[in-house]
Amino acid sequence: MRVLFLTTSYSPYVSGTATFAARQVSLLSSAGHVVGVVFPSPDGQARIISHEADRSESQVQYQLRSFANPFRQNHRTFLVTPAEVKQVIRDFHPDIIHYNDPLLWPWVIAPWARAKGIKLVLTQHALAEYVALYFPVLKLGLSLIYAWWRWTLSQFDLISVPSELMRRNVVETVGLRSVPVQVISNGVELSRFRTQFSMKPVAKNLKFGSNFRPNSRRKVIRLLVVSRLDPEKSVAVLLKALAQVSTQSTTMNHVANHDWQLRIAGVGFLESELRQLAKKLGIAKRVRFLGQVVGPTLVRQYHWADGFVIPAEAESQSIATLEAMASGLPIIAANSGALPELVKPGVNGWLFQAGSVADLARCLKEFSDIGSKFGVASLKLVQTHSLDQIGKIWLQTYQDLVR
Repeated sequence: MRVLFLTTSYSPYVSGTATFAARQVSLLSSAGHVVGVVFPSPDGQARIISHEADRSESQVQYQLRSFANPFRQNHRTFLVTPAEVKQVIRDFHPDIIHYNDPLLWPWVIAPWARAKGIKLVLTQHALAEYVALYFPVLKLGLSLIYAWWRWTLSQFDLISVPSELMRRNVVETVGLRSVPVQVISNGVELSRFRTQFSMKPVAKNLKFGSNFRPNSRRKVIRLLVVSRLDPEKSVAVLLKALAQVSTQSTTMNHVANHDWQLRIAGVGFLESELRQLAKKLGIAKRVRFLGQVVGPTLVRQYHWADGFVIPAEAESQSIATLEAMASGLPIIAANSGALPELVKPGVNGWLFQAGSVADLARCLKEFSDIGSKFGVASLKLVQTHSLDQIGKIWLQTYQDLVR
């Protein structure tokens, strides 16, 4: 089987969609299939990294012309014509074209490819209305966005989405009825994030990290955020909530013996602004900006933490939250997007009103008084998102399409 993957985000860029694309390429290659991946060139110049003239290579990279994305730091966007995309398809001869987002001329490519007997799959990572987060004026024309989205999605043979929220959005809100929509989790590599904590019996797990002891005079609570530092991720809400908790701790006895540290892994346009906000709030010494963190270093950050916070208002699932759950962490999440599908209040964490500093502060104070039994629940809940199982589902899905 030959699968051509078209994605606007790929390594070295770090994002949920880039992670998903890399996983799909690895999954198909390791299963013996030939995979091509088309993505924006990191330096703007077109090239083929692994030429497949003798059909012996399992992966071929087509890096196409690109320009810097003005809305995302270190991200690039395609600068190509439909004719250039068609040429790549002719060169690769795919059985399936898998779009990672519907932005590379699908309304032109799809009818042409379908006429050649090629099957088309789209993994939809974002709600249609999320576009309005970057272009607020579009809120005035959501019906037009839905109509355009519905027409675009109708060009494919199968739509996959990572959450039930996304399925409802595509089927009920956008109104797509002509194409099957299948929920397939992004998944998480459980063994990669497994810790000594997660392998111990549950009864021995009712404590926080090495600095958090029930009988200590000063409890240091370690919090972690893994996120792009862009507007829709709402990291500023967390900084303000932590400042509020810190101020109240001097007058409220039940939190007076708690201290905390926050690490933020990620980059984005708001990094400088967030650093300044931390200074203004008087919490800069407790907040550490790590920059872009990947690989084993990222795993170590999850193992360092006592809890994971995700204040984002626009998550279609959240790979970072799955990773935190696989690391045995309690989760404090915004009650927004698909996050309530992963976070169960009173079971593995807390949900707070999206954008509410006061409600997030309330959750942080409750978190400081409860042991990590919530982390144990996270480990149990995340088992259904095992990447091994998700990989089997994808391979079967691809095979069903080409039969």
